[in-house]
Amino acid sequence: MMPRDADAALVKRQYYRLARQWHPDKNAGNAEATTKFQLLGEAYQVLSDPELRARYDKHGTEGLDVNFIDPSTVFGMLFGSELFVPLVGEFLIATAASKGRELSEGEITAMQEVRIAKLVVTLSGRLSPYVAGEKEGFTEVQTINAQQLASASFGEVLLQAIGGVYANEAATFLGGSNPFAAAQAAVQLAQHQARVEAADEALQQQAAALKALEEAGETLPEEAKVQLYGLMMARAELEQAGVGLALQAMWAANIVDIQKTLHQVCKRLLRDPALSREDARKRAAALGELGRIYQEARAPPELRRNAQEQLEEAMKKLQEMMGGGSPEEGAGHAAAAAAAAGER
Repeated sequence: MMPRDADAALVKRQYYRLARQWHPDKNAGNAEATTKFQLLGEAYQVLSDPELRARYDKHGTEGLDVNFIDPSTVFGMLFGSELFVPLVGEFLIATAASKGRELSEGEITAMQEVRIAKLVVTLSGRLSPYVAGEKEGFTEVQTINAQQLASASFGEVLLQAIGGVYANEAATFLGGSNPFAAAQAAVQLAQHQARVEAADEALQQQAAALKALEEAGETLPEEAKVQLYGLMMARAELEQAGVGLALQAMWAANIVDIQKTLHQVCKRLLRDPALSREDARKRAAALGELGRIYQEARAPPELRRNAQEQLEEAMKKLQEMMGGGSPEEGAGHAAAAAAAAGER
């Protein structure tokens, strides 16, 4: 039971716990689980929005006239897909949500160490058939698996990020045809990090601007109707821009998290002192092949939607919830978010 005065951290923590339990990926063919996951997504969208929450507290469900975002999109934007946990572990943003508070540096370091160690073991096992000489079987199985992953929410863009790290790390280790792979990866990581920092800074500036607008609105004389209208329009524009920046920051942060984590995973995997040089090179070749498979994976045509399309849809829904905004503006913010996600 959610307390009436639950803060944002508790709402996110409870949503994360229950949404993972009832996620369709873990309950295939279970209609009850699908319904509960849908209701959880709608409840989270209401409780995480101060205005919608106030309307619900005052009028109940009758006070809500909302076109909800697809719950899989909400969960995917916040925490990624459950299907990708074996590949990337749990996103730091999801770990923080499960704890319901900001994590200390020491906690993050300790959790990240456990995460990396688990991923090394998992990835080593995934590559072992190729290393043992079963190359055709490995490629066939992993191609089927990649197609399934690509069908998940934001699956293709996540596979692009993962496969890119695998391919670059393998090429660097083998000294292959792309001698600039490490430099390219470092530049991409720096670009994503810059997007995170820029978006966070812009969000802080807009929060301050919104507060100033609220204070100005309180001091306006009653007769200043035109000024007040302009004030509210300015606020709406800031809020809509803020939604796009939040999505951009969220996805850029997740991509940075994936790249930094998998860089460490691959480094340990390929530089295991227990491996002979020959076996290490076989493992690197397997890693490169898996990276290629992931980068080429596509969802079935009837399911395929790229990150930009999914984020555009989410933006439109968010704008409808906020009561305005043009599709063109939403597309612009979604395109920026998709670019931060490493959209092809």
